[in-house]
Amino acid sequence: MANLGGAFDVAKVKEELLNLPVVEVLDVICTKGADYLDTSYIVTIEGFVTACHTSVPVIIGVPEDWRTKLIDVFVKDYGESFPFIPHVDAKGKICLCNIDNTLVNPDPACFYEMIAACVNRGVEILTEGIVGNNEDDFISEFDSYWAQLPGVIKAKVDISTDVGIHKISFTVNQVSKESGNRKQRRNKSKTRQRSVRKNSMDSNRCWIVASEHPSALYEWGRRVAVQNGAYLRVEAGEAVLPPDIRTNLKPSYVNSLLDRVATDQQALALNKSCRSPLILFDIVEPNDQVVSVGVLVKNGLYIDQEDRYHVSNMAEIKPVYIEKMDRRSLMSRTQFSHPNSQSRMSSTAENPFEGKKYLLVGCGSVGGYIASMMVKSGCDHIYIVDPELLSAENIFRHVLGKSSLGKSKSQAMKDHLESNVPGLEVVSMDTTFEKALRARRFNLSSFDCVVSAVGNPNVNRLIDDSLRECHAESDAIFVWNEPLDIGCHATFVPRENYQGTSTERVTYRTIFGDDGEVYDVSSYCKRGQTFTRNESGCVGAFVPYSADVSVKSSLLATDLLKKSASGRLRDPVIVSEKGEGYYFRLQGYQMSDVYIKQRELRKTLRLENVLPNDGKI
Repeated sequence: MANLGGAFDVAKVKEELLNLPVVEVLDVICTKGADYLDTSYIVTIEGFVTACHTSVPVIIGVPEDWRTKLIDVFVKDYGESFPFIPHVDAKGKICLCNIDNTLVNPDPACFYEMIAACVNRGVEILTEGIVGNNEDDFISEFDSYWAQLPGVIKAKVDISTDVGIHKISFTVNQVSKESGNRKQRRNKSKTRQRSVRKNSMDSNRCWIVASEHPSALYEWGRRVAVQNGAYLRVEAGEAVLPPDIRTNLKPSYVNSLLDRVATDQQALALNKSCRSPLILFDIVEPNDQVVSVGVLVKNGLYIDQEDRYHVSNMAEIKPVYIEKMDRRSLMSRTQFSHPNSQSRMSSTAENPFEGKKYLLVGCGSVGGYIASMMVKSGCDHIYIVDPELLSAENIFRHVLGKSSLGKSKSQAMKDHLESNVPGLEVVSMDTTFEKALRARRFNLSSFDCVVSAVGNPNVNRLIDDSLRECHAESDAIFVWNEPLDIGCHATFVPRENYQGTSTERVTYRTIFGDDGEVYDVSSYCKRGQTFTRNESGCVGAFVPYSADVSVKSSLLATDLLKKSASGRLRDPVIVSEKGEGYYFRLQGYQMSDVYIKQRELRKTLRLENVLPNDGKI
C-alpha cells in the first residue's frame, strides 16, 4: 500500500462512499489483496448503489497501477436479470471514461476522493442506461460490443464497399499448435486437413480472411481451402442495436438483418448451394454511421418459399469481428475527418494521391525515407530509379538495413515497401535517370510528379532540363541535404512552368548563379570550401551527414508533395530548413550569408526571388 502514501484507511473509504447520496447506507466490505474476475487488486470494495430507484450491487477494484488506469467499478452478477445497457462490458465492468484523454491526479491525498468520483460516475452511467437516455451510444460503440459476443471470431477483411452488394471469398485459418508430434502432424491426410480447416469454428483456434480478391486471402492468411461468402448492405430504417453480449448470438438476430435486404439483392451475393457461408453486413444506421459486422454460418442457410435467405434456428453461428484491411480503412488514422461529418463512410478524407503516379529518382539516404513517407501518405503507384547497390557504409543513414546489403537499392526498396504496406504498385529500375529516359522506359508526362532525391546538382539540372525540353505535364520536387548538420532544402516546380517556350521559365535552374563559376545561391555554405570525403579512392567520395538530416529533408519533400497533390500549392518555391550547425563549425567550416541572415528555422521563398533581393513569400 506504499503507493497510497501509507496504510489503507478502510474507515476513510467508508466515509467517502457513504457520503455519496447514491450509495446506500449499508456496510461497505473492504478486502485487501483480493482478486475479482481474474484481475488482481490491492483493494476490493463491495457495496450497493442506487441507480434509477434500483438497488445495484457493485464491486470496486483498486489496481496497483491506479495512477494510470483509474479504478474499476463492476455491476456484481451482471446477468440477464439486469438490463443490457451501454458502457458496461460482458463482465459487468463499467467504462467510466476514456482513460487516454483523462488526467489522473497521482497525489495519494486525493485517492479517496477519486474513488468517490469514480463511483459517482458509474452510477450516472447506470442511471442513463436504465432510463434509456444513452441508447445512441450503442451505435457509436457497436464494434466493441460485437467483439465481446461469446465465441466471436476475428476476421481480416479486404473488400471494396464501393461496388455494392457482391460475392466474396474467405478462408478459415487455423492457429498452429506449438506442441505435439511433428511427424504425426505431417502424416495427417490432406483430406483431414481440409476438413479441419473448413469446418472448425473454434474461435480460440482460428481466424478468417475475407476478400473479393483471391490474392488478398494469401497476403493476410495462409493457403487453405477457399470458401464462399457474401457482402450485404443493410439500410436500416430504424436503429439497429447490438445483441446482448451476455448470451450467444441468436439466429433470429441474423435473420432480422437479412430481412432488411431485398430479395434480388440477397440473390446477387448469396449462393443457393452454400449452406455454410460467411456473411458480412454493412449496416447504415439512421444517423448515417456505418457499422460492419459478420457471421459465420455452419449448415444453416436456407431459402424459403419466397426465395428469401434465412438462417435455420438449428444452425451453428459464430459472430465475426471485422478488422478492415483495405487501404482506405487502414489509412483512416492518417487523415482528418470533415468537422461536419458523422458518417463513417464519409468521415475519411479523400486520399489526394489516389490514382496518381510518381517517379522517385534516387533511393539513397534521402530517397529511401521519402519513399517510405510517400507510401505512408497514400501514394500507391511509384517508379523508383537508382543504379546503385546498398553498401555497408550507408547502413547508418539509410532506411534499409543489413538484410539488403549488396542488393539493388531500387529493388530492395520495392521489396521493403510492398512487404510492409498493402495495395502498392512499385516499379524498380536499377539504372540511371538518363539511361532510363534514353531507353524510353517511361514518359515523363505520365507522372503526376517527379521527385529527385539524388542530391547531385548536376543530375538535378539534367532532370530539370529534360522536363523543360519535353514540356512535361508533371510537377517536380528536388530535395537535398547540406553537409553535416547545417540544414536541408526542397524545391517545388509546378508543371505549368515546364510548358511553353520561354527561356525565362522559373524552374530548379533558377537557384544557380554564374559569375564565371556556377554556384548554388541557396546554399548555407560559404563558397570555396570542399566537403566531400573519400575513404576508398575517388569512387568512394561522399558528403557527410546523418540520418536525422535525411529524415528532415524527406519531411520537407513530403510536405510539398501533399500540398501539391491536394491543390494547395501551385507556386514554384524553395523551402530551406536550418540545422544547428554544431558539427559543421566543429570541423572549421564557414556558413554563408544565407544561413546567417535566415532567422527562421524554416523559410519559404518563391523561386524567382531566391536571388539576393530575398523576396520572402
